[in-house]
Amino acid sequence: MKWSIFVFVLSMILVFTWTPIISDPTGPLEHRSISFRHGFQQSYDVHSPIVIANNTDFEYQAQLEGWVGNGTQSNPYIIEGLLIDRSGLAGYCIDIRSTTIYFEIRNCHLTGATVNGYAAIYLGAVSNGKLTNNNCSVNYYGIYANGGGYNTLYNNTCRNNYNGIYVRASASPTVSNNNCSDNSLYGIYLWGSATTNGVIQDNLCLDNGGNGIDSYYTHDTSYINNTCVINSGSGIHINIGNNPFLLNNTCNWNGGHGIHLDQGGYTYHYVRNNTCSNNSVIGIYAQDWTDGEIIKNLCWDNSYGIRLTASDSVIIRNNTLNVHNIGISIDGSSDGNTFNWNAVRDCVTNYAIDDGTSNNFNYNFWSNYTGTDSDMDGYGDTPYSIDGTSMTQDSYPLIFPPDLPPIAWIETPINQVISEFDVFYYDLNATLHASLDTWHVNDTNHFTVDSLGVVRNSSILDPGMYGIQIVVNDSYGNYLIGTFSLLVLDFTQPSWIEEPTNRYFRATDAIIVDLDAFDISGIDTWWISDETNFIIDENGVITNVKSLPDAIYPIQVWVNDTSGNTLSAQFNISVDHSAPYRHAAIYINGDADFLVQNWSGAGTLEDPYIIEYLEISPDGDFEFCIEILNTQSYFIIRDCLLIHACIGIRLYNVTNALIENNLLLNNEAGIELSYSSNNDFLDNLFDSSEFGLYLWNSNENRIDGCSFSGGQAGMYFYESDWNEVTACIFNQSYNGLYFNTSSSNTILMNTFLDFSMYQIVFCSPSNTNNITWNIFNNTLGFYFSGFIVNIYDYNFWLAYAGVDDNADGYGDTPYYIPGGIGHEDSHPLMYRPYHPSFTDFPEDQIIEIGTAFQFDCNVYSQAPIWRWWIDDELHFNIDTEGILTNTTFLEAGEYVIRIGVENIYKFGISSIFVLTIQDTTSPIFVPSLTNQMVEFGSVLYYDINAHDWGGIDQWWINDTIHFSIDSNGHVTSVGPLPVGVYGLRVWVNDTHGNLLSDTFSIEVQDTLSPEWIETPTDQFVEYGTTFVCMLNATDLSGIDDWWIDDIIRFTIDWTGTIRTISILPPGSYGIQVWVSDIYGNELSAAFVVDVADTTPPEWVVEPVDQFLEYGEPLSYQLNVFDLSTIDAWSLNDTENFHINTSGLITNIVLLDPGQYSLQVSVSDEYGNTLSSIFTIHVVDITTTPPPPILTPEVIYLLVGVVATVAITITLFIILRKRSGR
Repeated sequence: MKWSIFVFVLSMILVFTWTPIISDPTGPLEHRSISFRHGFQQSYDVHSPIVIANNTDFEYQAQLEGWVGNGTQSNPYIIEGLLIDRSGLAGYCIDIRSTTIYFEIRNCHLTGATVNGYAAIYLGAVSNGKLTNNNCSVNYYGIYANGGGYNTLYNNTCRNNYNGIYVRASASPTVSNNNCSDNSLYGIYLWGSATTNGVIQDNLCLDNGGNGIDSYYTHDTSYINNTCVINSGSGIHINIGNNPFLLNNTCNWNGGHGIHLDQGGYTYHYVRNNTCSNNSVIGIYAQDWTDGEIIKNLCWDNSYGIRLTASDSVIIRNNTLNVHNIGISIDGSSDGNTFNWNAVRDCVTNYAIDDGTSNNFNYNFWSNYTGTDSDMDGYGDTPYSIDGTSMTQDSYPLIFPPDLPPIAWIETPINQVISEFDVFYYDLNATLHASLDTWHVNDTNHFTVDSLGVVRNSSILDPGMYGIQIVVNDSYGNYLIGTFSLLVLDFTQPSWIEEPTNRYFRATDAIIVDLDAFDISGIDTWWISDETNFIIDENGVITNVKSLPDAIYPIQVWVNDTSGNTLSAQFNISVDHSAPYRHAAIYINGDADFLVQNWSGAGTLEDPYIIEYLEISPDGDFEFCIEILNTQSYFIIRDCLLIHACIGIRLYNVTNALIENNLLLNNEAGIELSYSSNNDFLDNLFDSSEFGLYLWNSNENRIDGCSFSGGQAGMYFYESDWNEVTACIFNQSYNGLYFNTSSSNTILMNTFLDFSMYQIVFCSPSNTNNITWNIFNNTLGFYFSGFIVNIYDYNFWLAYAGVDDNADGYGDTPYYIPGGIGHEDSHPLMYRPYHPSFTDFPEDQIIEIGTAFQFDCNVYSQAPIWRWWIDDELHFNIDTEGILTNTTFLEAGEYVIRIGVENIYKFGISSIFVLTIQDTTSPIFVPSLTNQMVEFGSVLYYDINAHDWGGIDQWWINDTIHFSIDSNGHVTSVGPLPVGVYGLRVWVNDTHGNLLSDTFSIEVQDTLSPEWIETPTDQFVEYGTTFVCMLNATDLSGIDDWWIDDIIRFTIDWTGTIRTISILPPGSYGIQVWVSDIYGNELSAAFVVDVADTTPPEWVVEPVDQFLEYGEPLSYQLNVFDLSTIDAWSLNDTENFHINTSGLITNIVLLDPGQYSLQVSVSDEYGNTLSSIFTIHVVDITTTPPPPILTPEVIYLLVGVVATVAITITLFIILRKRSGR
């Protein structure tokens, strides 16, 4: 019996084993790729839940699954692109425990883990995990990190969960850039004392059922830049946490508080720069906290701005509390808190309530304060009373709100450049809302700054660079610092302390010339033109390098300062003997006496004996000053003073003498020349002597340039022939010239002035003397004794009364010389035959380069001017009036010019002077510099032109990081310039060091809109799927924001990805989308999203053949699914059957036995049709049964039954044999 039961059970097992499972012909869903249009990517790989137990398990599954990476920090394991749907079943989508290897889960869609306590991602005692860009929505927990530490949760979407993110007892978590919105309780929930040193940053917690961020018993955690808005609870709630740090969070429109610090105990909290507005209860609520700071927060339109209960020693400073029922409230158990520098405005009931003790309310702005500020110090004259039991007062209520914009420069201080000795004046301007307190400058040795912000130099500024820092502060202690540099340029040449003048030295003296120059920049270098004979040291002292012969040495010296400015001067150093020495009378007889008396020289033409610089006045009346006899040696007597002698100089039988530049006074005869020939007398002065120069039997001597006055005759000739008298002046003598038996002498170019008797006396025989080109400036005549025949021509006669009708300068009729018969001058001169003379002798000229040169060469001439001439006709021209001008452009440098003028007598004069063309003028910008504007991304090219007659030498600029300038003044930017304004100073100098500078600004602006990488085009979406479209735009400045016009149906995120908010009905939807860069330049495009239903309905259960007994009514309910509305059902056999609007098929007549083939069709409202064919079998069981219908299912069943029976019989036989039956 037992065996029979066993066989039966076994048979049933086999039957059911062989029975096919036809309800799921496609098999399990694992690893089938499907399309999914919700989340961060458009396709995922469907995957079964993942469970990892430890590191080893992770490594095994990674190898099995083909996950990339090796688990190191530089190459973590990557799990990505998976769709895991728990479909409401218990368990996690991804469950990882007890691992320390590095891994990252990214770009996955994990959903359906809705059973209490489960999560899309669970990390249990896991370290070094990173969860990025996952969609963990519609779970109990989106992400649950329990224990472990150092995990990063970044850019995940955790929506429509119970809690978005739950971090429990996990060390150093980083939770950033996640969207934790629309959750039933908390967006982000931190729990447990082991949760320390966390960073909760840049998360969005929107419209959660509880608090946006809730933290319980966590320590040293930072909450930065989170957006917690429209939550049913508080924006951020921290309960029993040590040392929280809250910065730059936005907690607005929450049903509870903006920020709630709950039961902190004796720990320090830091709440700064948060915005807590439009919350139902309190902006910032500190409950049971000790020590902390609440600083620079904005609380707007809450019931309370800030409220403290049971909180001590909290610093509340620089907060803005606007439009509340109560601005600040401190309860009776809060002590020692400080409330300073806050702005409280427009409160309804109370601006402040203080029921505590020892709380400090000073230096706050109260918009309802009605006191005055008579001393204009920014503080009210009377205290402001605080409501509450403590009777606190604000003793220094602020007149100006401290939250107004801080002090700012109207124009940011920029670097300055001035020239040496310029007065520095720089007017700085800053905006401030409180009253001004003071301005300060760091360098008080050189600068002052007044109460208006004007910076001036307080002393003369040496050339160089000065770093200047300016600090301005208001009466509330706010301050602003500006720094700039001042470059003082040295354009001033040094100056002489004493102008160099000509210096005189004896030949034996050591030459020392000490020059002194001054420059505020300091003297740098001295140098001298004549380096052959002199040196100049670093102190400007000139000394000779060797013994110098008598001469005049032209010297030019230069000195420059440390900035290269140069000063020069010209002067002479004369080396000669000093004034004449007193000397006894000199007697020399023969050549040997010269040697004996040791006169310098050798008696040759090249090296004559020299007697000079002597003063001789003999004691006796008949003494000679100098007597020289019987010599043909060459000798010179010069620069001597010979007075009170019988004869100043007596020469007897002498040749080759040169007597020059001597002064002969009060002698019987100035010079007596006897039996001497071929001697020269030059530039001697004879005065008050009986005879100036007495010639006795002396021939062929030359007298030139001498002056005679006083005595019987200026010169007396006795038996002396062939002598020449030229350019001498005869004045105030009894007679001018006296000729006695002297012939063939030449009297040329002499001037006869005032005489007592005759101008010239001729005693016979004195013939063939040539008197030409002389000036007879009186009406006295000549004396002729005997028959005298001399030549008179081309002389000026004061007494001549003739005319010059042809204006050739010569009288038209001869001049008859009084005193004799037949003596006449055939060409009497109408003008004195003087050489022209310069009225103003041409001096060296200096003009600026580029200046037209004009110089009026004024001369005086008795005779009319015949012509002017110039040696440099390449550069200059001189006209008939003596006006000298340049004919070409004159480059900088020196031009040595020789000009000459001649009168109608061909008497001329010339002069040499130097024209210096200097360049001391700075270049000029042509045109002036103008501010430039450049489009961001473009290269600046600014062609700056400067003009200078001396030529442009070099360009440079102050900002070589962003710009460059070439040798032609072309300014270009170095690489792309960020948007902004750049101040640029340009310097240019000419080839002579003259400098020009100016500034201009370059404004780099971005006015170009972004550009589409791919222009948006119309899109097609199948009805029932989520529309996702990623737009791509580019902009050099960076994309800032995207927005869309249809915010009811679509959203667009910061990446430009458009998604539908919900399933869209079929139809066309026009979309206008905009994208802007960070500077507000916009780009837009419009396109159409066509939503169409092209999918036919689907059978819930595929129609199958139906079997009826004859007479049995048919009622076959068909079911289809379609997102659209089912429009119509139809059948091919409407004579026997009917199908209603819900898909129920019934017969409408009695069906005869047989088979009825039916084709049923169903269509949705958009015409998509589904059809199927099946058979209705009607069997009359009272007649022969119909043959079996061998469907696949029947065949499977028969095979199973036969196999079961066969196996059962076989087992039965075997068992009977074993039992012996």
